[in-house]
Amino acid sequence: FVLGFAFVAMSLYIPVVSLTFLAIFFGLINIVGVILLQPNPYALQHQVINLLVFVVIAWYLGIKSNQKTVELWYQNKRQNLLNTQLEDLNKRDSMTRFFNHESILLQMDKAIEDAREKNQALSILMLDIDDFKDINDRFGHQEGDKVILEVAKAIHNSVRDSDLIGRYGGEEFLVLLPETSLENACIVSNRICKAVSQLQFDQITMGISGGLAELLEHSPKQLLSLADERLYQAKKSGKNRIVCH
Repeated sequence: FVLGFAFVAMSLYIPVVSLTFLAIFFGLINIVGVILLQPNPYALQHQVINLLVFVVIAWYLGIKSNQKTVELWYQNKRQNLLNTQLEDLNKRDSMTRFFNHESILLQMDKAIEDAREKNQALSILMLDIDDFKDINDRFGHQEGDKVILEVAKAIHNSVRDSDLIGRYGGEEFLVLLPETSLENACIVSNRICKAVSQLQFDQITMGISGGLAELLEHSPKQLLSLADERLYQAKKSGKNRIVCH
């Protein structure tokens, strides 16, 4: 009775195979004890039956316990996945799925820290869709949303997987280009500009302007300010262009 109770208790904590081996081990010890101390065939038969019963009980309870453990593991995994997805949703712009304003700034701080730690280049690109207010006024916000989505696709298709894109404002985007010098970043930026200008919309001439800045010794605030200043220069000098220097 004591042995059976112990196995029932252990079945809640010990894997099924280990528990079964323990049942067999202690059952065999009990049988040997009966043979040595009480050489009665009926007593021996009784102990063998007890051993089989304990093994079956241990196996059954061990399986049930393992099933519960597996179910809990899957539930925790699903919950962790849901939590991760919710966290990611909070970091993303609902329309473009790019990082939102706050998240792209946090990503920029991290990228700057990594670049300085590894002594690598880092460039950032500030982009703004040309005449977007006029597009909304003339064609409505639904058409404006379509423009934003198509521009977002063009930007995404023009950069590497390692580059990070954020929707900085309504029609503004911020692109982080890790391990990229100003010269190479200028090539990427002009590729984006060309891709956007080739987008086709009825009665809409597409263009995008950008300002580029390299990290060097700048603080995050100075880096953003420099990119924004060069974006303003691009707008002022005719739009649909990138100012790299």
